[in-house]
Amino acid sequence: MRGAVRTVTDGLGRLGGRVLNDDSLPLRSRVALTLVLLYAQPVSLIVRLAVDDITDDGITVTVQLGASPLPEPVGDLMRAYIRSRQHLPYASSRSAQWLFPAVSPDNR
Repeated sequence: MRGAVRTVTDGLGRLGGRVLNDDSLPLRSRVALTLVLLYAQPVSLIVRLAVDDITDDGITVTVQLGASPLPEPVGDLMRAYIRSRQHLPYASSRSAQWLFPAVSPDNR
């Protein structure tokens, strides 16, 4: 496959392709699993990410886990997730600092 252009879904495999494209899966789960697959980090680290660990300059989205911006369509998925969090009941609570708020702070 020399010289061929690889897509994000090539790098993430079949599971990653499903996660990126299957709108029947919860957005929160899609974003978390995509980060696990992209950065090869354990879920225990991903769930400790704070909203402030995500930077969106309007062009690219970057996560504190890596130096490179999230590839598209992952950046768009993250933007959609961040927007969706603003309408949740915990958006104004202490748990709002976490990218993936837990039901109980003890679960973190």
